Amino acid sequence: MGDNSTHTQSHIDSIAKQEHEFVGQRTLSERVSDRVPGFAGSMFFVLFHILLVVSWVLLNANRSLLDSAI
Repeated sequence: MGDNSTHTQSHIDSIAKQEHEFVGQRTLSERVSDRVPGFAGSMFFVLFHILLVVSWVLLNANRSLLDSAI
């Protein structure tokens, strides 16, 4: 059983080494494309867009009130 465990660990180490080499060889566009979904799915992004939309609606509602008063 110890030999099988050693054999399995060597495969795991080999895969980890290949993954590490692959990550180091990625282009800038590949690295950016991996980061974008992480940011776009963050709660900060969602809250920022809610704040942006609410601000836009309030600004436009306020303008229409001012326009109708003239």
